[in-house]
Amino acid sequence: MDTNTASVDRRARKRTETHERIFRSALALFAEHGIAGTTIEQITERADVGKGTFFNYFPSKDHVFLTLGEIQLGNVEAALEDAQQGRDPIRDILLRLAVSLTHEPGRSPQLLRSILIANLSGEPVREMFTRVLAQGREMVAQILAAGQGRGEIRPEIDCAVHARIFQQMMLGTLTFWAFHPDFQAKELVTDAIGLYWQGIRAEDGKKNARRG
Repeated sequence: MDTNTASVDRRARKRTETHERIFRSALALFAEHGIAGTTIEQITERADVGKGTFFNYFPSKDHVFLTLGEIQLGNVEAALEDAQQGRDPIRDILLRLAVSLTHEPGRSPQLLRSILIANLSGEPVREMFTRVLAQGREMVAQILAAGQGRGEIRPEIDCAVHARIFQQMMLGTLTFWAFHPDFQAKELVTDAIGLYWQGIRAEDGKKNARRG
Protein backbone atom coordinates (compact mmCIF):
# COMPACT_ATOMS: atom_id res chain seq x y z
CA MET A 1 0.00 0.00 0.00
CA ASP A 2 1.50 3.37 -1.01
CA THR A 3 1.58 6.45 1.21
CA ASN A 4 -1.32 8.21 -0.58
CA THR A 5 -3.59 5.16 -0.28
CA ALA A 6 -2.75 4.75 3.40
CA SER A 7 -3.53 8.43 4.00
CA VAL A 8 -6.90 8.16 2.24
CA ASP A 9 -7.77 5.02 4.22
CA ARG A 10 -6.81 6.74 7.46
CA ARG A 11 -9.03 9.74 6.68
CA ALA A 12 -11.94 7.50 5.73
CA ARG A 13 -11.56 5.52 8.94
CA LYS A 14 -11.42 8.72 10.98
CA ARG A 15 -14.58 10.04 9.29
CA THR A 16 -16.39 6.77 10.01
CA GLU A 17 -15.29 6.82 13.65
CA THR A 18 -16.33 10.46 14.08
CA HIS A 19 -19.73 9.82 12.47
CA GLU A 20 -20.30 6.83 14.75
CA ARG A 21 -19.27 8.78 17.85
CA ILE A 22 -21.65 11.65 17.08
CA PHE A 23 -24.45 9.21 16.26
CA ARG A 24 -24.03 7.21 19.48
CA SER A 25 -23.71 10.34 21.59
CA ALA A 26 -26.91 11.75 20.09
CA LEU A 27 -28.87 8.53 20.67
CA ALA A 28 -27.69 8.37 24.29
CA LEU A 29 -28.84 11.94 24.89
CA PHE A 30 -32.15 11.37 23.10
CA ALA A 31 -32.73 8.45 25.47
CA GLU A 32 -31.99 10.68 28.47
CA HIS A 33 -33.72 13.91 27.45
CA GLY A 34 -35.76 13.23 24.31
CA ILE A 35 -34.96 14.83 20.97
CA ALA A 36 -36.66 18.14 21.88
CA GLY A 37 -34.73 18.32 25.14
CA THR A 38 -31.36 17.64 23.53
CA THR A 39 -29.26 20.41 22.03
CA ILE A 40 -26.58 20.13 19.39
CA GLU A 41 -24.16 21.62 21.93
CA GLN A 42 -24.86 18.72 24.27
CA ILE A 43 -24.27 16.23 21.47
CA THR A 44 -20.98 17.80 20.40
CA GLU A 45 -19.78 18.04 23.99
CA ARG A 46 -20.45 14.36 24.63
CA ALA A 47 -18.94 13.35 21.30
CA ASP A 48 -15.96 15.66 21.93
CA VAL A 49 -16.24 17.40 18.56
CA GLY A 50 -16.82 20.97 17.45
CA LYS A 51 -20.23 22.24 16.39
CA GLY A 52 -18.96 22.68 12.84
CA THR A 53 -17.93 19.03 12.80
CA PHE A 54 -21.47 18.00 13.73
CA PHE A 55 -22.87 19.84 10.71
CA ASN A 56 -20.30 18.19 8.45
CA TYR A 57 -22.08 14.91 9.17
CA PHE A 58 -25.67 15.85 10.01
CA PRO A 59 -27.66 18.83 8.65
CA SER A 60 -29.73 18.82 11.87
CA LYS A 61 -30.22 16.70 14.95
CA ASP A 62 -33.32 15.20 13.25
CA HIS A 63 -31.00 13.69 10.64
CA VAL A 64 -29.40 11.51 13.30
CA PHE A 65 -32.51 9.38 12.93
CA LEU A 66 -31.78 8.99 9.22
CA THR A 67 -28.64 7.05 10.14
CA LEU A 68 -30.79 4.84 12.34
CA GLY A 69 -33.11 4.27 9.39
CA GLU A 70 -30.17 3.39 7.15
CA ILE A 71 -29.00 0.80 9.68
CA GLN A 72 -32.45 -0.77 9.68
CA LEU A 73 -32.57 -0.81 5.89
CA GLY A 74 -29.18 -2.52 5.90
CA ASN A 75 -30.66 -5.27 8.08
CA VAL A 76 -33.55 -5.77 5.66
CA GLU A 77 -31.21 -5.76 2.67
CA ALA A 78 -29.04 -8.45 4.30
CA ALA A 79 -32.14 -10.57 4.91
CA LEU A 80 -33.17 -10.17 1.26
CA GLU A 81 -29.73 -11.31 0.12
CA ASP A 82 -30.08 -14.39 2.35
CA ALA A 83 -33.50 -15.13 0.85
CA GLN A 84 -32.19 -14.79 -2.70
CA GLN A 85 -29.29 -17.12 -2.00
CA GLY A 86 -31.78 -19.78 -0.91
CA ARG A 87 -29.66 -21.54 1.70
CA ASP A 88 -31.81 -20.91 4.78
CA PRO A 89 -35.55 -21.38 5.35
CA ILE A 90 -37.56 -18.18 4.97
CA ARG A 91 -38.93 -18.57 8.49
CA ASP A 92 -35.39 -18.44 9.89
CA ILE A 93 -34.57 -15.42 7.74
CA LEU A 94 -37.67 -13.55 8.93
CA LEU A 95 -36.87 -14.38 12.56
CA ARG A 96 -33.27 -13.17 12.21
CA LEU A 97 -34.52 -10.02 10.51
CA ALA A 98 -37.05 -9.31 13.26
CA VAL A 99 -34.42 -9.74 15.97
CA SER A 100 -31.92 -7.54 14.10
CA LEU A 101 -34.53 -4.79 13.75
CA THR A 102 -34.88 -4.63 17.53
CA HIS A 103 -31.16 -4.16 18.14
CA GLU A 104 -30.77 -0.39 17.70
CA PRO A 105 -34.17 0.89 18.93
CA GLY A 106 -34.14 -1.82 21.59
CA ARG A 107 -31.05 -0.47 23.34
CA SER A 108 -33.33 1.15 25.91
CA PRO A 109 -37.07 1.75 26.28
CA GLN A 110 -36.31 5.43 26.84
CA LEU A 111 -34.62 5.67 23.45
CA LEU A 112 -37.50 3.89 21.76
CA ARG A 113 -40.02 6.21 23.39
CA SER A 114 -37.96 9.16 22.18
CA ILE A 115 -38.04 7.79 18.62
CA LEU A 116 -41.80 7.30 18.79
CA ILE A 117 -42.37 10.82 20.14
CA ALA A 118 -40.12 12.30 17.45
CA ASN A 119 -42.18 10.53 14.77
CA LEU A 120 -45.47 11.66 16.26
CA SER A 121 -44.50 15.27 16.85
CA GLY A 122 -41.94 16.13 14.18
CA GLU A 123 -42.74 16.24 10.47
CA PRO A 124 -39.09 15.97 9.27
CA VAL A 125 -38.49 12.81 11.30
CA ARG A 126 -41.83 11.32 10.26
CA GLU A 127 -41.08 11.97 6.58
CA MET A 128 -37.67 10.30 6.90
CA PHE A 129 -39.08 7.23 8.60
CA THR A 130 -41.98 7.03 6.14
CA ARG A 131 -39.45 6.78 3.29
CA VAL A 132 -37.43 4.19 5.19
CA LEU A 133 -40.53 2.13 5.91
CA ALA A 134 -41.57 2.21 2.25
CA GLN A 135 -38.15 0.98 1.11
CA GLY A 136 -38.11 -1.69 3.81
CA ARG A 137 -41.59 -2.85 2.85
CA GLU A 138 -40.55 -3.37 -0.76
CA MET A 139 -37.64 -5.56 0.30
CA VAL A 140 -39.73 -7.58 2.77
CA ALA A 141 -42.23 -8.19 -0.03
CA GLN A 142 -39.36 -9.57 -2.14
CA ILE A 143 -38.35 -11.87 0.73
CA LEU A 144 -41.90 -13.19 0.93
CA ALA A 145 -42.01 -13.62 -2.86
CA ALA A 146 -38.81 -15.67 -2.64
CA GLY A 147 -40.55 -17.84 -0.04
CA GLN A 148 -43.47 -18.33 -2.40
CA GLY A 149 -41.10 -19.31 -5.18
CA ARG A 150 -39.60 -21.97 -2.93
CA GLY A 151 -43.00 -23.28 -1.82
CA GLU A 152 -42.52 -22.19 1.79
CA ILE A 153 -45.17 -19.46 1.80
CA ARG A 154 -48.79 -19.73 0.66
CA PRO A 155 -48.94 -18.82 -3.04
CA GLU A 156 -52.20 -16.88 -2.77
CA ILE A 157 -51.04 -14.25 -0.29
CA ASP A 158 -50.38 -10.72 -1.48
CA CYS A 159 -46.72 -10.13 -0.62
CA ALA A 160 -47.10 -6.36 -0.52
CA VAL A 161 -49.96 -6.61 1.97
CA HIS A 162 -48.13 -9.09 4.16
CA ALA A 163 -44.96 -6.99 4.07
CA ARG A 164 -47.05 -4.18 5.52
CA ILE A 165 -48.44 -6.54 8.15
CA PHE A 166 -44.86 -7.55 9.03
CA GLN A 167 -44.03 -3.89 9.64
CA GLN A 168 -47.21 -3.35 11.64
CA MET A 169 -46.29 -6.33 13.80
CA MET A 170 -42.75 -5.07 14.37
CA LEU A 171 -43.83 -1.52 15.19
CA GLY A 172 -46.59 -2.72 17.47
CA THR A 173 -44.33 -5.14 19.30
CA LEU A 174 -41.61 -2.55 19.84
CA THR A 175 -44.15 0.04 20.98
CA PHE A 176 -45.52 -2.46 23.49
CA TRP A 177 -41.99 -3.10 24.79
CA ALA A 178 -41.31 0.64 25.10
CA PHE A 179 -44.06 0.85 27.71
CA HIS A 180 -43.53 -2.61 29.23
CA PRO A 181 -39.73 -2.91 29.54
CA ASP A 182 -40.05 -5.76 32.05
CA PHE A 183 -40.48 -7.98 28.97
CA GLN A 184 -37.51 -8.85 26.74
CA ALA A 185 -37.81 -7.25 23.28
CA LYS A 186 -36.18 -10.27 21.60
CA GLU A 187 -38.66 -12.67 23.18
CA LEU A 188 -41.60 -10.49 22.18
CA VAL A 189 -40.59 -10.37 18.50
CA THR A 190 -39.79 -14.09 18.50
CA ASP A 191 -43.32 -14.85 19.75
CA ALA A 192 -44.80 -12.44 17.19
CA ILE A 193 -42.88 -14.00 14.30
CA GLY A 194 -44.08 -17.44 15.39
CA LEU A 195 -47.69 -16.34 15.08
CA TYR A 196 -47.05 -14.41 11.86
CA TRP A 197 -45.49 -17.48 10.29
CA GLN A 198 -48.51 -19.61 11.17
CA GLY A 199 -50.60 -17.35 8.95
CA ILE A 200 -48.36 -17.28 5.87
CA ARG A 201 -46.63 -20.65 5.67
CA ALA A 202 -47.59 -23.08 2.91
CA GLU A 203 -49.99 -25.93 3.62
CA ASP A 204 -47.22 -28.50 3.07
CA GLY A 205 -45.27 -26.77 5.82
CA LYS A 206 -48.24 -27.14 8.16
CA LYS A 207 -48.54 -30.86 7.40
CA ASN A 208 -44.83 -31.41 7.91
CA ALA A 209 -44.97 -29.51 11.21
CA ARG A 210 -47.84 -31.74 12.43
CA ARG A 211 -45.92 -34.88 11.49
CA GLY A 212 -42.89 -33.59 13.42
